Amino acid sequence: IPILEHGNQLLQQKDYAGARGEYEKGLAAIPNNAIILRAIAQTYYGEKNLDKAIETLQKVLAIEPTDTTAQLLLGELQLEKGSLDEGQATLAKLPPDTIKDSAVYVNLGILLMNKKKSEDAWGYFDKAVTLAPAEADNYYYRGLAGMQLKKKEAKADFQKYLELSPTGEYAADVKEYLKSMK
Repeated sequence: IPILEHGNQLLQQKDYAGARGEYEKGLAAIPNNAIILRAIAQTYYGEKNLDKAIETLQKVLAIEPTDTTAQLLLGELQLEKGSLDEGQATLAKLPPDTIKDSAVYVNLGILLMNKKKSEDAWGYFDKAVTLAPAEADNYYYRGLAGMQLKKKEAKADFQKYLELSPTGEYAADVKEYLKSMK
């Protein structure tokens, strides 16, 4: 559909309002179309309007309850907005292998650590490490949660971080943590 193609071009150019206008024309022609609604949600996200993006993704899921892409996006946006319980609940409904980006688990873990829920956070950081064992930051965050929980595995996580990223963003902190663990 030419209207949608034009909307996609505008979206790539970061003309979010223009893209949304085109998508809304398409939605008028094909009401309740989950693909068009998901594209509209992207325009709201591009404008940093999380509330409207979330609202639109909820409409997508009302039409297509098994749309795992929309579910994943909704969960991520809920977390980004700081709605920890909602985001966790949304992501928990996903089939196990749906989450392919370890950052989803890291973000969830960070939110849980900020709420002083280190044990729950550690579990999500562990999932991040399992999903992406070559990502140094995953070990850093699991190490932090482990250190708070006094898990002896924290030391190994920090050592692995340094092995993967010896001059990384957290290297100096990690070296200090390791000194304090001896």
